[in-house]
Amino acid sequence: AITAVFAEGKEIGLGGVKANIGHTEPVSGLAGIIKALKMLAYQKIPKQINYKQTNTYIDLKAPFYISKETVHKRLNHIGINNYGFGGSNGHCIVSQYSQSVQNE
Repeated sequence: AITAVFAEGKEIGLGGVKANIGHTEPVSGLAGIIKALKMLAYQKIPKQINYKQTNTYIDLKAPFYISKETVHKRLNHIGINNYGFGGSNGHCIVSQYSQSVQNE
């Protein structure tokens, strides 16, 4: 369903933060937001550190991929999911800001 709505003709990169900085239970959502903001600022999808291959039990199909190398890409929106050990879950979407010019 997500492919039909968001990804027609596009690729969607998947990644995480835990491999980079370890367990951050109380601030794991904040770590994801910081990574997303840096991705938007630099217009890059960083490689997923220590990623070699997808688990055979995970059916990862196109358009989704896990980046093995840093990719320069025009990013407009990034979705962030956080599933905390204590049951706190969250999701947000961060969008690229563009200032509109008003004619006077």
